[in-house]
Amino acid sequence: MKMGLVSRVFLIFLFSSIVSCSQSNDGREEEGEKYVDYFNGKFNSRKISEIYENASEKLKVGVSKDDFVGSIEKIREILGERVSTKKDKVFYLKDGDGVPLIVLTYNTRFTNGVGAESFLLELEDNRVSLHRYNINSDDLIRSLLLGEKKK
Repeated sequence: MKMGLVSRVFLIFLFSSIVSCSQSNDGREEEGEKYVDYFNGKFNSRKISEIYENASEKLKVGVSKDDFVGSIEKIREILGERVSTKKDKVFYLKDGDGVPLIVLTYNTRFTNGVGAESFLLELEDNRVSLHRYNINSDDLIRSLLLGEKKK
């Protein structure tokens, strides 16, 4: 009888922990998606410096404003505006200091090509900020290396 009660209490605790964690991650994912929408809006309207100004301090330590803005502007110049984007994967991590991070990956169609984007976002102090941005695009690489534009 005692064992049955202990088992039930354990199962209830386990279930509530799983539900609690998934709700927490769902909220984090939604916050991350809102940030990606913000990034996309600034990207399309060519307000790249605003992305940098609202980025995490760790991003700013790693790259100067001029380098960041120049790189994103070059991507924008070559690939054009975002036409559509579809979320692919979501990962949850912590950095070396224990700061919660979320990685959102998207398959994105631009006016002049396609790319797979990764947004590594910090979720600290009730604020979402860009920790790192990556894009993998054959169209971008081809244009940068060979001067070719997608037809």
